[in-house]
Amino acid sequence: MEQVILDEDGGLNSSDGRAVTDALTVLGHALALAEAVTLRSYFRMLHRYPLLTRTSPFFPDLLDQYKKLPAADCRYADCDRISFCKTIEMIGFPGEPKLEIYLSLSGCKAEGEDRLDLKLVPLGRLLDMPLDLGQLRHVIFGDNIDTFVFDTVYTLFEFVDGVAWQLGFQSAPEACHI
Repeated sequence: MEQVILDEDGGLNSSDGRAVTDALTVLGHALALAEAVTLRSYFRMLHRYPLLTRTSPFFPDLLDQYKKLPAADCRYADCDRISFCKTIEMIGFPGEPKLEIYLSLSGCKAEGEDRLDLKLVPLGRLLDMPLDLGQLRHVIFGDNIDTFVFDTVYTLFEFVDGVAWQLGFQSAPEACHI
């Protein structure tokens, strides 16, 4: 699978170092994140490749919020980094079993600790948090104790759409957050 790399400044590069000019041509490529990528890098990518904003109905509100936020020091003290993760969950037992696949953003402190749900954390506290691509979690019939964890690949499309979906929950004004 071909790879595309997201840089801190929001630029996309092919694995051979060439700058990507048309992000739509690499949406299906495996994504890697450069060393210093933050959530702000994601928004910089959207600014550099505005066609990507047509992939989700959440972008108009998210981009309006982003424009109003400070240019630096948007950090959340309760975590050290944000992890973009994929979960595959087998559910429905007893009864009709089914498989659900979903993507999430979670706050993480140290390795092995529980993830923090970021849905109620305002966007203005997340932008400058280091961002990584987490492992895939496989949950079988709701048994979170015996969850299997695997290395996985994320496509650029999964990342663009999945982050937009998760950040769509951050749309409440900061005054509404406890």
